[in-house]
Amino acid sequence: MSNREKFGILLWKNWRLKIHRPVRTMCEILLPVLAVFLLVIARQFLPSKTVFSVAYNEFQPDLELISTYHIAYAPETSPIVKEIMESVKNKLNTHIQGYHSEEETITMLQLANNPHVAVIFPESYKNMTKLPKKVQFTLRFAASATPITSWKTDRLYPVIWKFCPRDREIETTPMPGYDQSGFLALQNAISEEIIEIHSNAKLVPQIYLRRFPYPDYRSDILLSCG
Repeated sequence: MSNREKFGILLWKNWRLKIHRPVRTMCEILLPVLAVFLLVIARQFLPSKTVFSVAYNEFQPDLELISTYHIAYAPETSPIVKEIMESVKNKLNTHIQGYHSEEETITMLQLANNPHVAVIFPESYKNMTKLPKKVQFTLRFAASATPITSWKTDRLYPVIWKFCPRDREIETTPMPGYDQSGFLALQNAISEEIIEIHSNAKLVPQIYLRRFPYPDYRSDILLSCG
C-alpha cells in the first residue's frame, strides 16, 4: 500500500468520525467563528489609542526611609568592614549591628519583627584591613521590611510582558520598588563610603537617578496594555 493510499484511508476515517458525531463537529466549526466574532465586537467597544512618550524627572535615593531600618552586617571582625558600616550609620542616622557570619545574619533576618536589612561582605574580608579595588557586597532585605513578597532577581523581565511602561505614573522606580524599599539609599551610602576610602576624598559628588523614557506606544487593553 502506497503512502497516498494510506493518507486517503486516514482522511476517509476522519470524515466518517465527523459524520457520526455531528454535535461535536458543529462545535469545532462554530466555536472558532464565534471567538473571532466576539473579538470583532470587543474591538468596537475597546479601541486602541496612541499614547505619547513619557519622560521622568531625576531623583535621589530616599535616605529618610532607610533610617527606619535596623541594619545588620557581616563579618564584624573585619576592621575595614566595620569602618564602612560605621560611616554608613552616621550618614543614614540608623542603627547597625555586626555579626560574625552570613548564616548568623540571615537567621537574625528571618526572626526579626522590625524592618531589618543585612549587608553581607565576603568571608575573605573577615580579617582584612585594606579595602580591595574590587569590592563585593550583598544586600538582603527581610520579608517584613517591604510589601514585596518576591524580588524575582533571577529574571530580567516580568513574566507577563506589557508593551508599555511599567507603573507609568511612578517617577522613581516601578515594582519591585528599589527606591521605595530603601535599597537604592543603602546601596548608594555604602558605595559612597567605598569611593571615599579609595579616593581619600571627604566629599563625593551627589548621585542622581532617572527612569528611562518610553517612546510613543499603542494603548490596547486587548493586548494587555491599558
